[in-house]
Parts: sequence; structure tokens; C-alpha cells
Amino acid sequence: MHRPPWRRCPRGGVTILDAPEDWLIKGRDGGEDIDLILDLAGRPVGPELLRRADVRAVDSVRMPVLAPTDLMDSGLTALCEHYCDFADLLPMARMLRERIDWDLLDRRHRDQPLPDAFLYLLERLKVIEPRKEVRDDHTRAHPARVPGPAPA
Repeated sequence: MHRPPWRRCPRGGVTILDAPEDWLIKGRDGGEDIDLILDLAGRPVGPELLRRADVRAVDSVRMPVLAPTDLMDSGLTALCEHYCDFADLLPMARMLRERIDWDLLDRRHRDQPLPDAFLYLLERLKVIEPRKEVRDDHTRAHPARVPGPAPA
């Protein structure tokens, strides 16, 4: 039987604690709390995501930190009709705008209403450049967004 790697933590001295979240494993080693994130906005955390991460000092502890595009992608993926708060995403977009692959995020999220609305908001606020034209029926191109008020 295959055991997930985090199941080996107790042998290394880490005490596994119950966590109500299904995407997170909590542990304790000595006096230190440990959060092991297994899933980020419905997507598994795996070697590819960690390869793109930068190792940085966070409160003097060196750890992998998500690449800016992955960080914004996880925020956009989490948007839904039950959670549509742009308050955390907007300052992040402004702060990291030059380091995010906006074309990739547009391709991934164009068909999702709330992430698409957030990207449109960023265009209107001039945080990002206007997105390219979209071809939806292979016969005509239409602007990705029409400036101004919605048609009546």
C-alpha cells in the first residue's frame, strides 16, 4: 500500500494534528507549527509548482515562495459566486504586475466569469495592458472587451 510522504512525518518527530481543511496537513515539531499545503485552490501542489517557486527568507526562515503567476493564478481560481472578493487580489496585481504572465492567466481564466471580470477591472484601472482579440467561432474576431458602459 502506498503511503503519502506526509504520513512519514511522525517517524521524523513531527506530530500530525487534526485539521478541518482537506487541503492542509497541520503538524508540530518541538514548539514550531507546520502547515503542509497539499492543494492550492483545487489544484494539487506538486514538483512542477515547487520548481517554479523561489526560495526566499520569510521571517528569517528560508522557504519556497510561489512564483507571482502561480500566486495570482491560485487567487483567480479561488474566485466563485460564494467568494468573489477582489480586495486581496488588486494590491497583489499592482505590486507584482511586471512579474506576472497575464497572457497565460487570460488564457486559463477567460471562460470563467469572475476571474475574467477581475482581469477586465485590471485593464480599466490600467494595471495591465488591454487583452488581445478573441476568436470564438473561427470566422470572426471581436474585441476582448468593449470600453464604456454595458449595452442596454
